[in-house]
Amino acid sequence: MPAHPPNPVRIALIGDSMIAQRVLGRLLESGFEITTCLPGGDAFAAEARRRGVRTEAVGATLATLCREPCDWILSVLNTRILPADVIDHPARGVINFHDGPLPRFAGLFAPTRALLDGADEHGIAWHLVDEGIDTGDLLVTEPVPIEPDDTALTLQLRCVDAGCRSFERLLPLLRETDPQGRVQDPSLRTIFGSARWSRRGIETDWRSSFESIRRVVDAHDFGPYANYVGHPRFRFDGRWHLLKRVERCEDPECPNSDEVPGSTRAADDGRLHVRCGDVCLVIRACDPPLPETDESDRAMAVRTDAELDAVELWDSARFRFELGWRNRIGMLGSNFVWEAGSQTSSLELGPLFADLACGLIACHAIQGDDAIEFALGWSPEELAVGVGPEVDPAVTALLHPFAPVSVPIEASVGIGQLVETLADAIAEARRRGPFLRDLLKRVGVGERALADPERLPIRVMEGPGVPDFHAAAWSFHQSVEGIWSVSGPGWAMKAFEDLFAHRRRVLETNPDHAPATMPRVVDDTESTVAAWEGSQSIPRPRSFLDAAEARLQAADPEAMLVDSTSDGGATDREMADMVRGGTAALRAA
Repeated sequence: MPAHPPNPVRIALIGDSMIAQRVLGRLLESGFEITTCLPGGDAFAAEARRRGVRTEAVGATLATLCREPCDWILSVLNTRILPADVIDHPARGVINFHDGPLPRFAGLFAPTRALLDGADEHGIAWHLVDEGIDTGDLLVTEPVPIEPDDTALTLQLRCVDAGCRSFERLLPLLRETDPQGRVQDPSLRTIFGSARWSRRGIETDWRSSFESIRRVVDAHDFGPYANYVGHPRFRFDGRWHLLKRVERCEDPECPNSDEVPGSTRAADDGRLHVRCGDVCLVIRACDPPLPETDESDRAMAVRTDAELDAVELWDSARFRFELGWRNRIGMLGSNFVWEAGSQTSSLELGPLFADLACGLIACHAIQGDDAIEFALGWSPEELAVGVGPEVDPAVTALLHPFAPVSVPIEASVGIGQLVETLADAIAEARRRGPFLRDLLKRVGVGERALADPERLPIRVMEGPGVPDFHAAAWSFHQSVEGIWSVSGPGWAMKAFEDLFAHRRRVLETNPDHAPATMPRVVDDTESTVAAWEGSQSIPRPRSFLDAAEARLQAADPEAMLVDSTSDGGATDREMADMVRGGTAALRAA
């Protein structure tokens, strides 16, 4: 067994997937010290904890990488950009694994980008991290071939395999204080990311060749794993479908072969044939599935270049913030406990944003969570904003009408500052705009499901309501006249009204008072609770069980308290023992 150096190199590790687990194992086997592990997923987190490594919560802040001194930070399939203070923290530097052949395909989703661009070869790189995105010097590289039938999944898996192999060449470099890499050629650089990405296929171009359409479909095929990019789509009979698998039509007598692009034919096996730019193709899989039909005279919508460019421009504005929305949804708390009841009540709050904010703060006081979380809604008219004249208005059906807003409640933050923070959070959500509905479905095997913002118990609508959606327990709505009101459970409305009035007064008189330290029961509700609990002149027992136990202990221990012909009954002492045991069990629970 090789001897490890007395002062091992210290490494903080951030990342996810099989390669991150492989890297972790090889580092430990080779005698490196892992100071911190910041996992991107549950599987990697479980593996790190199993190995006894200090492991942060999934999605924890990047600052956790700086809690302990380290020599290197290794970033392995990590989608978050490291800020300057994190890059400057390790004594020697930061090394990143990139699943593309730098300097080409820098940025996000390199295998998908390579397939979309028709590349015939790919590669991976371990590189130093500087202030740019994937611009640091190259330490280890390895080519990865692209096969004719590759999908995003198969190419990604070969990149991971190449990364695991090539890590063996990186290991000795980690023991060096200042390893020298190869400078990237900026003239060969291409970069793609959330702010610069053509999703391609947001609406399928049926004028394209079969190979072009299949390449777009394959580039978005991640198998059972998480899909951060999306799916190509088509619209048929007024309904959107995700295009998941196509094949070339092999029927030499197919009547659709000589039709114009977009023409369709339902085959005997139920599959839909579509004429594309050069041949007829068969839709093998789509979501939702196409209904069975024997009609053959229907056609797909065939868009012009200008229309396709316009819809991709519209989509790029959505895609720019999609990863951010995904991360925010993944961090939502566990306050999905309120159900909209049949007995509701309403209350008018006022015309100011402070009225809405104090209403949200009052809801928080009732729920008692660590953050104010609610769904911000867009009306159909608001969803249509930004849809230009060359874009089919039907694209708005792809958007989710609710987005999550979460503002933490901290003991040091006064109510005045909290109101401002709420205003900023809503403004930022409005700036980002809505995301595509299918984002919630694009999770991978073993991942936690993404919570649907529609199910958040608190909802805020600044315009007309969203029809045909799950009702929220608490719904804040701004009328055409600009007046905020709320509807909620009838049984809780009085407590809410008291809390709202209290928070509103405190905002005016003492804006530095922190809501986290304010009482959760105030005014008339407080008086009612006090009446239930008794006055100071009549001491209240700690619980009903305590009262029963005291009464039994004061009686004759051998007297019969409960008489029973079946088991002989129970004496006061026996009943006291039973009550004492029940009290202990309840307190333990």
